[in-house]
Amino acid sequence: MIVNRVVGPFLAYGAEHCFVIVDHLGSACGYVVTAPNASLFYDTVLNKWLPFLQQKYLLTDDSADDAAAAVR
Repeated sequence: MIVNRVVGPFLAYGAEHCFVIVDHLGSACGYVVTAPNASLFYDTVLNKWLPFLQQKYLLTDDSADDAAAAVR
């Protein structure tokens, strides 16, 4: 669930700003996710991503509020 809540919206709404870090052996060893406009991204998460997760996981309104607090 943490991947859906934290990394998921970056991949869904800004995949062109997500990068995998590869070590000298060619193995993935990390990632970087960014949003060029934090305010717009935050609004998108609140208005699109969290309702999507609510529907997918049948979250209560309180759970959605907790998820919104996690992205602040």
